[in-house]
Amino acid sequence: MRVSTGRFSGLKFQDAPNQAPIPESSVAVPRPKFTVPRFDVIGGPVPGHQTLTEAPFSDVVDRVTSPGQPAIKAPSQNYGPVATAAKRVMDVILGLLLILCLSPVIAGLALLIKLTNPGPVLYVQERVGQHGRTFRMYKFRSMKVNADAELAALLHAQGTADTPFFKIDKDPRLTSIGGLLRRYSLDELPQLINVVLGNMSLVGPRPQRPGEVALYDEYARRRLLVPPGMTGLWQVSGRSNLSWKESLHLDIHYVDNWSLLADWVILFRTFRAVIACNGAV
Repeated sequence: MRVSTGRFSGLKFQDAPNQAPIPESSVAVPRPKFTVPRFDVIGGPVPGHQTLTEAPFSDVVDRVTSPGQPAIKAPSQNYGPVATAAKRVMDVILGLLLILCLSPVIAGLALLIKLTNPGPVLYVQERVGQHGRTFRMYKFRSMKVNADAELAALLHAQGTADTPFFKIDKDPRLTSIGGLLRRYSLDELPQLINVVLGNMSLVGPRPQRPGEVALYDEYARRRLLVPPGMTGLWQVSGRSNLSWKESLHLDIHYVDNWSLLADWVILFRTFRAVIACNGAV
């Protein structure tokens, strides 16, 4: 599969590194580090278990490996303080404008959910953000109440319980209007609140559950180096039609090649993908 989005042009999928142990001949050059807590599959950090030791943005751990051994690439040097501040300003301004412009739609959807299915309008769930910090993510509820209690059994029946991508094909837990909300990504609109609060960005890797993060290998944990987003490169390259491996490659490519221009291109392509219902779940 090839992606053609500005600086992402020409990206091809290859197998992710198998995380072979770094040989003794490798040299590790330490720089300022942060740690990301490891999560168990049920959710929540495991006390005293810190695993990821890469620093944010350009302050990374450089690994020099023997020929033929996989190396961890540093995130894009575009993540300087000015560019990072510019991304945050863009998030706040666009987030507030979208909340204002879409407020009639948001109010109408809230009323529709309330009238068609008993239970709360909003679904609030713990997700893992940048550097492994957890936060409460908001969505319009598209599933029946207590749907999370059925997730483990559905994942096992589907054979994907060991994949860090908890998606159920033809999910039986959807409400009468849940499919419509998902098809046009309308259930994601309350995440504009997360964007304005600073938990998320408009563009970035999608935030995942602690149980999904618990299944990450070292390569996948690179997703946590940047703020999570409402949309991202894999969402505009096939959405749920992509496998976990394909989605992960796109997320890591975004981490390594981020720019404000790329964010604008992804936002534009998100609008097109949503209208076309391309890869909707």
